[in-house]
Order: sequence, then structure tokens, then C-alpha cells
Amino acid sequence: MRPAEPPKCAAHYLWAVLIARIYEVFPLVCPICGGPMRILAFIIRSAGIGHILDHIGVESEPPHITPARWPPL
Repeated sequence: MRPAEPPKCAAHYLWAVLIARIYEVFPLVCPICGGPMRILAFIIRSAGIGHILDHIGVESEPPHITPARWPPL
């Protein structure tokens, strides 16, 4: 296993730090072994995301948002 390469610029991994602050888990660390992970690919077309989510059995449509209610009388 080769060591993880340091990032070329801190801004390249800013999204990972923000996710770590919100969800308290660093997305570039393997949850099983704790080893470093790297990005292999990313999706740029939104149509492809729906096909992938449907294929793996995850709901691809956002939940229906009900309108706000009036305050109780």
C-alpha cells in the first residue's frame, strides 16, 4: 500500500473538511480500515445521478414538501 499523496492545494479538499465539520466523519478516510481513500471519478450530469440512484435502489425523487399550516386559533 503506497502512502497517501499530500494535496496540491488546500482548496482542493475544502469540501471534505466542510463535510467533516457537519457530519463528524472525514469522507476521505475508509470507515472500515481507517486508510486513506481517493476520488476515482465524479458525476457532472444530473441525469446520470438519477439512473445510478434508481439502480442501487435509493429514492431518486425528493420528498414531497407539504405547505405550511396556519397557526392554531
